[in-house]
Amino acid sequence: LHAACKNGHIDVVKYLVEQGANIHQENYNYDTPLYIACKNGHEDIVKYLVEQGAD
Repeated sequence: LHAACKNGHIDVVKYLVEQGANIHQENYNYDTPLYIACKNGHEDIVKYLVEQGAD
């Protein structure tokens, strides 16, 4: 999920979330998928993650 958020792959993000991926999971740097999407300017992913309950 983190890699998909970093690279802007919205379809992969949606698939992983639909399959039960934890949208609040931090990586080894304590970054969440939402933070990574914001940091890399992927507004579509940010919007989707927020709609799914990420904060």
